[in-house]
Amino acid sequence: MVVGIFPDASALKAVVDGLLASGADTERLRVLTIDEIPTELAATDVQYVWIGDVERAMDPGGLGSGGTGIPGMSNRAPDQVHGDEMLEGLSELGVPDGRTDEYARAVEQGKLIVGYPALSDPAPLRQMFSSLGATSIEEF
Repeated sequence: MVVGIFPDASALKAVVDGLLASGADTERLRVLTIDEIPTELAATDVQYVWIGDVERAMDPGGLGSGGTGIPGMSNRAPDQVHGDEMLEGLSELGVPDGRTDEYARAVEQGKLIVGYPALSDPAPLRQMFSSLGATSIEEF
């Protein structure tokens, strides 16, 4: 799987268009983001994992003292994404266990992660991701 991290979801249309132009099957493209998918792309065969519905950490706030917080709540930052859907999405991209935190942080920061199964020669796919603004490209 060739996996690219893009600064934001605005690169998604260009990635889909590039794959279509090369004759690639867009059903094999995997996308992980917290941004909403543009309407014109939502109807395509691309497999999206939109993390917008995943449980986000919450701060119980000032509910008194002496252990009167809400069970199960934490004081993690509210922009952190938690939940199995994130890990499942990273697993589908082939991201190894030791690297999931790095990729989860990228998603939490609003970056777009796309993955496409490596072809016999992944160089053109890597080049396309690079030319479209990927800040990181790896093969898993």
